[in-house]
Amino acid sequence: MKVARAVVDTVPAIAVLGDENAGRRRYRSRDVVQHADQSDPRRTARREHTRARFPCLAGWNCGRTTGVGPTRSAVGRSDRDDSGGTDHYATPPPAHAVSHVIRELSGAVRRSAITSAALFVLSVAGFIWFATPPSPENQPAPTDAIVVLTGGRLRLQSGMDLLRDGKGRKLFVSGVNQQVDLEELLRVSGNAPDWATCCTALGHDADNTLGNARETAQWMRQQGFSSLRLVTAWYHMPRSLLELDRAMPEVEIIAHPVFPDDVSQEHWWASRSTVLLLASEYGKYLGALLRPVVERLRSVPTVRSAEAEIGR
Repeated sequence: MKVARAVVDTVPAIAVLGDENAGRRRYRSRDVVQHADQSDPRRTARREHTRARFPCLAGWNCGRTTGVGPTRSAVGRSDRDDSGGTDHYATPPPAHAVSHVIRELSGAVRRSAITSAALFVLSVAGFIWFATPPSPENQPAPTDAIVVLTGGRLRLQSGMDLLRDGKGRKLFVSGVNQQVDLEELLRVSGNAPDWATCCTALGHDADNTLGNARETAQWMRQQGFSSLRLVTAWYHMPRSLLELDRAMPEVEIIAHPVFPDDVSQEHWWASRSTVLLLASEYGKYLGALLRPVVERLRSVPTVRSAEAEIGR
């Protein structure tokens, strides 16, 4: 009985030893094959050629792409091995996923190109509209005030002519230098009537077009006026009208553009200085046009933070 039990206990041990010896022989034969492949360039080349032609033999996931045979993932292999490193037998992305990504990228590039082209066409069309000189103002109806935005002697002279012709009850000059008083300004204009002192007011606070609009709106409300003639250069008129209309939407504004001799009108594209001036003014006009949108976007985080503080 003891002998039979010893024999029974010995059989598993012999089986385990047999399995270990078989594993050693198998790994030893694999090492020999790998060593032989490394020592024989032709065998290595044939093996790489076979892997290239038959990726299933190289351990790739052929079951997903071709529907043939089991996959590496089916036997428990993943993209990372047990040590955390990259598994060289990981499943590559399927062809349809790669093509989907390529289609998405090409669609995004196409949409971006179409949008850029449309914006370019709109910008060019807007610049042509902006560079076209307006018609001279010839409305006979008088207004409460005549507003001149400083920036050239011709503007001031035109304002004085309008005041003399009775086109307005008072003349307001916005953006005057702090060191220039009324007497000197009337002397510089060269055509001011003797009685212009009583009907002319100066604004010294503005230093840009937005400041001109705010300064003029404040003076108009103080005077109780509801209409004005705006005198400025023709290329400066679109931005001036935009800013003044925002500052005082209740006031009627009649544009009275002036046309300086040093700025070409008919063939403006032939003059480099005129093109640069118009491009600069057009850029400022677009900036003024988009400023409310930018300010609104900037105010959104402030409003949200204020709401968060109130919620606490």
